[in-house]
Amino acid sequence: MSLSKKMLRDIKINKTQFISILLMAFLGVFAFCGVCSEYYGLEQTSSEFYRDTNLADGWIDGWIYNTTITDEAVDKISNFSTNHEKQLVVQSVGNFSNDPDITLHFVEDNEISKFYVTEGEDFNLSDDSGVWLDKRFADAQNLTAGDNITFKFNGIGYSPEYVYEASPTSIIPDFKDMGFAYLSKDAFPLSNVPYNVLLVKFNQNPDDFEKSLEDSVDCLSFTRQSEHVSVSQFNEEMVR
Repeated sequence: MSLSKKMLRDIKINKTQFISILLMAFLGVFAFCGVCSEYYGLEQTSSEFYRDTNLADGWIDGWIYNTTITDEAVDKISNFSTNHEKQLVVQSVGNFSNDPDITLHFVEDNEISKFYVTEGEDFNLSDDSGVWLDKRFADAQNLTAGDNITFKFNGIGYSPEYVYEASPTSIIPDFKDMGFAYLSKDAFPLSNVPYNVLLVKFNQNPDDFEKSLEDSVDCLSFTRQSEHVSVSQFNEEMVR
């Protein structure tokens, strides 16, 4: 009983210090819970987005060696992959006053790493004159679905390959100077599209897949999902 009275008396005498310690402990727990909740929320949201858009398990690139993805190579790769899709990825300069860098994706099927439309028309593989733009770039350039640029601007949205997009010239990306666009293969000016990237899905260990690729096809570079620039940088940002 005497110990309880002494404790209460000490708290009364040192109430300012006691309240300060209590507030510091509360703020520490509050900040920790906030950071954990944000991390969990980002992890859940990104996982759902990657699943809904069917993010590729890997990318097989021919452009590094200045070569195309041949039908023969695709036939060989299909033996140890569950699904695949060809794309032509081209770096271009947009016809705007500030000459922004725009990465063009001419899409074969839009079944892997699908473009996620948030405004405008659904992505249409039969459209030979339309383009679907990066939402962040469209917002920075004050563009809306239906505007006419070099192509008809059909819609805006996001790509799972550009959740995190780094600028080559600055620490913080300026989306007025950079962006990406998705187009149907039918929008390419030639009938024979020189595809230079193969998106793949597989159900084996990435190391095993890469070994099978090296044994089957020459002069093609492989990037696994965990090493993709957007995926790896976004994961790093979450844990900082």
